[in-house]
Amino acid sequence: MKLRWLGIVLMMGALVGCGGRPATQTVAVATDAAARARAATNLGRVSAGAAGSTAAVEALAAATTDPDESVRQAAIKSLAEIGTADARQALLDVVRGRQYTRAAYAQYASLRQRHPDQPEVLLGLAKAQLDLREYQGAEENLTAAWRVVQNLNEQQAGQYLMQLQSSMQNLRANYIMAGDQEGADRMQTALEPVEKAAQEAMAHAGQAGGMWGGGMGGMGGMPIQLQ
Repeated sequence: MKLRWLGIVLMMGALVGCGGRPATQTVAVATDAAARARAATNLGRVSAGAAGSTAAVEALAAATTDPDESVRQAAIKSLAEIGTADARQALLDVVRGRQYTRAAYAQYASLRQRHPDQPEVLLGLAKAQLDLREYQGAEENLTAAWRVVQNLNEQQAGQYLMQLQSSMQNLRANYIMAGDQEGADRMQTALEPVEKAAQEAMAHAGQAGGMWGGGMGGMGGMPIQLQ
């Protein structure tokens, strides 16, 4: 019984950072890189399968994108120490370079809750989902983006149509490669009005001698800073 309580105490100690702040919070928000690295190291002490390990893995996975190398290294080491299935997946994402996509996904998903009608947010989230092979989610967000873009004026819509068309074409190709003909057919149907609108917008832009704006400045990296 004493050993059991000792294990619980040790686990709680690992989950708590300096000043009583949870290590899962410290590793994310502490302004001092050394404090974040210590918190990441402490999280590695959580036993595999123990209560709190899921939260620890999520915090460590996010820390693998930290701007400070010591924090990234501590996070990677702790994920290896925890060794659960989700920790191993997080390590694979580091090796494959997908941790940045997951970080972008998390930020875009958070933005979507606050800005559900912003085309750049919907398209950014769909892009991250495509990279992570979450095709159903990508399709839902591309469909939502098209609904929004249809209601914009011509100049505003022109900022997003090419990106929307390209993402839909990409998703259709991925459905085909995955052997999902039904999904590919859905995207082909969805693509037709988008391609038509894009062609019309290009023609109008050419007649006006203008260029489309760059509405997707945040694409391919981290999200734009919406409030």
